[in-house]
Amino acid sequence: MSRRAGLATAAAAGCVLLASGCGDGTTSVNARPTPAVSSTPSSTGSPSSTSSAEALTSAVQSPHPNQTELLAALPTLPSEGKPWVGSTGPVGLLTFDQYIDMLPPATQQIARPKETRRGLQFAARRNWAQPDGVLVDVRLVRYAAPSGARSYFLAEQSVHLATSATDTFTVPGVPDSSGLAIPKLDKAGNASVMVQIVAGDTVVLVFEASPATPDRDNATAVAKQAYRSVCAVQDCSPLPAGTA
Repeated sequence: MSRRAGLATAAAAGCVLLASGCGDGTTSVNARPTPAVSSTPSSTGSPSSTSSAEALTSAVQSPHPNQTELLAALPTLPSEGKPWVGSTGPVGLLTFDQYIDMLPPATQQIARPKETRRGLQFAARRNWAQPDGVLVDVRLVRYAAPSGARSYFLAEQSVHLATSATDTFTVPGVPDSSGLAIPKLDKAGNASVMVQIVAGDTVVLVFEASPATPDRDNATAVAKQAYRSVCAVQDCSPLPAGTA
């Protein structure tokens, strides 16, 4: 696949996954953190999508301790946060198929064999809307081995570095981290940020949409919180440079 085709696929993935609008279409496979139906938090505090407890029950009837650990490592809903009404796909603990099925069909065809090869096992997801209009989506993706997590990370990082009209960055104090800020506004008036971190055999992914300008600081803080939680229960020592 050419670089242009890869970026076009990435843009389509983001638009369908989290789409109230799309910017310049230069993000990676899972990006573009904008809501699918509504950017308005629930006034009652009730999520429109599956709750974490429901997702845990439906995805895995008898979760393995590692799955429970990953679910517990998700950042807690901020005191001022509300469930994100209209976000696409389930939250809580996700099976391999549930995670892949959040992607649009064209991207599923690309992602399913690649993520199978990398050893994707399961994932955990939480999202919320803040009073200032910032929307946050956090995903912890567990692989069978650290090499699978790093393979995903390097592939996404290469897309970040190939994009234009964006701001790339790393997370201070975190060895394997990559961030992408897109200042161009989507049709909902949101700029966006994506942060990814390798935490041993887990990839921490944070997608964020914010009115007017990208909020790198908030996205980075959420990512570091999730990274520390994952590393509190598993070895997060980075692989040697160039290992994939």
